[in-house]
Amino acid sequence: MNMKKFYTFLSIVALAALTVGCAKEIDTAKDELVSEEGLAQPGEETTVTVVLNVPESPDTKTTLGSKTGSTYPVYWSSGDVITLNGTAASEFTPASGNASATAKFKMTGLAAPYNFLYNGVSGQSNQVTFPANQAYVANGFDPAAMPMYASVSNLGSGITFSHVASLLKFSFTGEKKIDSVTLTAVDGSMSLSGTFTIGATGGLLNGSLTPASAGGAINYNFGGHIQLSDTPFVFYVAVPAGTYAGGIALEVVDNDSGHMNVTVLDGSSNTLAAGKVLEFDNVTYIPAKENNLKQIWNAATFQEFVSAVAGGNKTLNARLTKDAASIDLSSIAGSFESIEDYKGIFDGNGKTLSGLTKPMFDNLQGVVKNLTLNSTISTTETGQHWGIFAKQITPSLEVDDVPGL
Repeated sequence: MNMKKFYTFLSIVALAALTVGCAKEIDTAKDELVSEEGLAQPGEETTVTVVLNVPESPDTKTTLGSKTGSTYPVYWSSGDVITLNGTAASEFTPASGNASATAKFKMTGLAAPYNFLYNGVSGQSNQVTFPANQAYVANGFDPAAMPMYASVSNLGSGITFSHVASLLKFSFTGEKKIDSVTLTAVDGSMSLSGTFTIGATGGLLNGSLTPASAGGAINYNFGGHIQLSDTPFVFYVAVPAGTYAGGIALEVVDNDSGHMNVTVLDGSSNTLAAGKVLEFDNVTYIPAKENNLKQIWNAATFQEFVSAVAGGNKTLNARLTKDAASIDLSSIAGSFESIEDYKGIFDGNGKTLSGLTKPMFDNLQGVVKNLTLNSTISTTETGQHWGIFAKQITPSLEVDDVPGL
């Protein structure tokens, strides 16, 4: 027979605080049961209201509260998406102060265990997502990058969310303008992004994470050039909690095609606990290699590379950045002329260039690697046998070998 849809109303709260380092455990909010009208029976409607208290603050969940002692309070915001056993809340309303929120779920067949997820995979009750791209948020973290869970056998016992992520707090000084940071786990079996399954004990989620695949990186973008100075520039990156043998490697890229490699957690202490903020010492940004390397991440920076080679820098090296999507060059195809006498190293970094209607190079005398071209080449010239990469290839002894390219 047809089951009547019923509504469940819950008031839910984020874990009270993120603690710094590993010295102190998370201060958990104490739950206070306000009212309970019983759990739903088939065909019945029920309302369950649970209030959990955390310190009041005007901040939203997308911003860390001011540090008090060793804790940073974290709060809800109106755009948050919560799921219950794989079904998203039809309504979500943070309470005054954003320390608690009321969620409304419309669903059938609700039964224990009751698994709540923030940034959960649609239709799944035990999977969360760590995005491959994180955006800079001043004084806080990308809200899409901080999954949480709650798992209870009784809706009347109170709903308290727990973290499965750790926050890494970085601080940089220097003179350059930085654009992005790519983070990868040195141990290739670990993953920093993708879909993760939360383990369970006795039917209830326990917070342990298993990635669907290994090697996922995080591309952290600042949304523009960040001018460094003597005042530390601080940003937070959310990563899955776990042990990272060998640490986590960072590649920091500036707007002058410079880059700097930094590795953290490469000592004996390389375990990140969920719900902790780990603060690292300040880093002075000094590019490892600035000269003769052009970073490319869109059509505009590709055109800058073409112009520099045409202007006489025939040995200019180029690299598509790790956070660059496949680049569509159709917007410049009409004015593009094949690059003449190129003698540098062009590293595609596993990406794709598309949209050109002429070979990329005229007389290629350098090296092209890790690049896919998706172009339709046409010519009215007779007796020509062009390739999609170049009209002709001539070896050169002038290739400037840049470390890492």
